Amino acid sequence: FLTHEVVAEDGDLRTVAYTIDSVSVEAPGMLASLGQMMNQIEGLSARMVMNTRGDFESTEVVGETLPEGMESAFEGIQESMKGLSLGFPIDRVMPGETWTVPMANAIPLAGMGEMAQTGEMTYTLDATESREDGIHALLSFSGTQTQTMESDPSSQISMGMDAKGETSGSVDVNLDEGRVVNMTMVMTISGVMSMMGTDIPLQSTVTMTQNLVGG
Repeated sequence: FLTHEVVAEDGDLRTVAYTIDSVSVEAPGMLASLGQMMNQIEGLSARMVMNTRGDFESTEVVGETLPEGMESAFEGIQESMKGLSLGFPIDRVMPGETWTVPMANAIPLAGMGEMAQTGEMTYTLDATESREDGIHALLSFSGTQTQTMESDPSSQISMGMDAKGETSGSVDVNLDEGRVVNMTMVMTISGVMSMMGTDIPLQSTVTMTQNLVGG
């Protein structure tokens, strides 16, 4: 659970402050350490700057709320958030029409180098609905992406990655209130990771759902 608050406006830019109120992670076996790490970020506060089309411009964590030793990890997380930009259309669209949003960013990996992400997402305005709380726009999206990585020559661990993925999902936007009510995304990635000269097959599917609670 996260609490968001718009704290500043500047033209089409909005500064949003958010706090991670609570975290619950179920991570079996080898992933148990991930669950322990995520529990440490309860209470973390940050700010992000977005434009009114849903694109992330920048993010910044409030330093004193960041657990010790996680600075590098959150540097990468902040950069990866750019890949979650919604990219609402610039021009007016009608139900059934589509638009495409490109993606390109580099994610630092805690001193081991960086991962390059490229791809594009195609959005469709499926329908609009009139509800008690206003007019809602129902969107769907799908797209492809590539992820490549080469470790820094100075790194003690030699790593590399070459992967491709597909993403699809849906978004429910309350147009009168100007905010996302629900978003669901499924991302499937397959490829190869190399570590110290050994190739390791990659296959993952990530499902993410966000819902507006109260407010």
